[in-house]
Amino acid sequence: MSPAHEFDDRYFARLDAIRDHWWVRGMQGIGAALLGRPTAGLRVLDAGVGSGALLPWAHDLAGQRPVTAVDLAAPAVDQCRALGLGTQLARASSARLPFRAASFDLVLSSDVLQHLPLGDDVRAVREFARVLAPGGRALVRTNSAHGRGHVEQHDDWRLYRPATLRALFEAAGLVVDALTPVNLVQGLWATATRPFARHDHHACATDDLADEHRATHGLGIPEPVHPLKNRALLQLLRVEAWYVARPGRRLPFGHSLYAVARKP
Repeated sequence: MSPAHEFDDRYFARLDAIRDHWWVRGMQGIGAALLGRPTAGLRVLDAGVGSGALLPWAHDLAGQRPVTAVDLAAPAVDQCRALGLGTQLARASSARLPFRAASFDLVLSSDVLQHLPLGDDVRAVREFARVLAPGGRALVRTNSAHGRGHVEQHDDWRLYRPATLRALFEAAGLVVDALTPVNLVQGLWATATRPFARHDHHACATDDLADEHRATHGLGIPEPVHPLKNRALLQLLRVEAWYVARPGRRLPFGHSLYAVARKP
């Protein structure tokens, strides 16, 4: 199934329905903790805006400045426009941003890199670097390969190791100020309960996960949980946010990766 069919109205409706999910809220909290308290009035770009979950926060960071957002999927752009936030929206790929160099102070990218066609993840990070002004930062979240001995690369979905993600940023001329796995407890549980995969190219956990990922049409969208469980799991991620908020701290494990990269 092509990305154009996968990322349709149904996908973004499901994504929008989980705005209060522990994973969505908790991950946003961790991103804010890693970014710290930036000066208000930033020129913000959300590259791969999806359902627009980050847009209210982006507008807070921008203050009176406009927020810009792009997504290659037309349903995403339409849905974000319907939010009525005044976001400047465009249909474009993160790998080919239609903006001049040094146009932004902050680029947000959440779970986008792993869905780009192979090679476009490299181009996207280079584009983040190009459109950032000196001193500007990129806050990026993507899938982690932690807990998997073998990582198969797919054309439309992949996992990243911390060293691989760091190398992407550094090759683009960015300085990595923070890089950490996140979602520690749930990541450990998922790894412990997943059968060990054979380490060959015919069968591996990553291939099984990718097949399931496509077959369910979920593309990583978490399922709703009981409100009490939702609050408990959210609290775990809030503890992670508190921990990584201090410079130099990183978690030893997790099923997502967060990075803050700065343009010198």
